[in-house]
Amino acid sequence: MKKQFIHNIEFQTPASSNSVYDFAKNVERRSEWISIIKKVELLDSPITVGSKFKENTNKGTMILEFTELKPNNKVRYKTIESKGLFADINWDIKETNGKSFVHISFSFQAKGFAKIILPLIFNKIKQGINEDIGILQGLLIS
Repeated sequence: MKKQFIHNIEFQTPASSNSVYDFAKNVERRSEWISIIKKVELLDSPITVGSKFKENTNKGTMILEFTELKPNNKVRYKTIESKGLFADINWDIKETNGKSFVHISFSFQAKGFAKIILPLIFNKIKQGINEDIGILQGLLIS
């Protein structure tokens, strides 16, 4: 699993950095804004570095783990169990003049058959992420 496929998203929101941080950490809401996720179950509580959660997607089940938490600034988690696709998702949040600047980095790696198809479907994955981010931005200000 060496080759990485990376997609970065940046946007500004009127939501405070605290609100964005809390939302990013509340992974049980991921199914509200990521179209392929059907259900998220938190496996460890309270959420700390090392806490795990399970995502049921239309492609299968994955276990992810929080790897970094810096209040109001950073949330990072990565896939630790999957049948093929592994993701490392990193939220960087900075507040300026009452608005938050959000940078989300999605880094994907694959194993098995997914290694063959990931280069072929990566543009579709990026398109899906871009659409999902529009939903996320709406949820952050509601």
